[in-house]
Amino acid sequence: MQILCLGPLVLRTLSGDVVAHRSLRSRLLVALLVNLGSTVSKDLLIRELWPLPPEDAIGAIHAHVSRLRRDLDRWCGKELVTLQPRYPGYRLELDDRVEVDSARFERLAKVTGRLPRGNPHAIMETAQEALELWRDEPFTGLDVGLEGQAARLRLQETRLSLWEILIESALAADRCSEIIADARKLALSFPFRERLQAKIMVALYRAGRQADALETYHHARSRLAEELGVEPTPALRRWMTAILRHDTVLLQNSWLFEELGPTG
Repeated sequence: MQILCLGPLVLRTLSGDVVAHRSLRSRLLVALLVNLGSTVSKDLLIRELWPLPPEDAIGAIHAHVSRLRRDLDRWCGKELVTLQPRYPGYRLELDDRVEVDSARFERLAKVTGRLPRGNPHAIMETAQEALELWRDEPFTGLDVGLEGQAARLRLQETRLSLWEILIESALAADRCSEIIADARKLALSFPFRERLQAKIMVALYRAGRQADALETYHHARSRLAEELGVEPTPALRRWMTAILRHDTVLLQNSWLFEELGPTG
């Protein structure tokens, strides 16, 4: 069985997929999933479910937990997923046979960060394995509480950090062409993340696409000016200048794990 969080929330069982829809019960399930294996207090769950709690919030939480437990028993079976009362709240626990994609994603991210920098091929493959799990924004379409929102932000940050590492390893392994298409889409989605923009620009240049590298810079510059009223940092501007000049620093790998920006 699988629980898929990196995109729409889906419980993938032997009987088929159960897709979570926007509801208080889905918000409750998300709050328990992002604290998997830990006890979540009733007070926290109340804050997750209601900006303005009902008069009998404790009773309402108990009712929602009971209904969610019945649903999970029906969909997954008690031997795979258990939702039990644990002072001062409730705990969701999974059998070892249940895989959660977000947990695997974060494990692979940690493995990627521990791999030797001198082995870019291994780094690239592990980062790609993690990124392939990403379908869309975590819990897509669900109105999650603060716990779910924090998990979304953490997972998104992990994803972008993995992309930076993937681009660095592709540059070091001379495999830029393999990641360029997806990297360009990412550049359009995150114009304010300048380290990522710079690495994508260099990867495009190394792939023989100087014009696309410059277009990436100008798109980021336009978005920064239009939405934030600022110019790119000096570091990003130096990379653009280096691309215009065909600076040999663009062909070096020594800068990859250092602060970006040619010093000249």
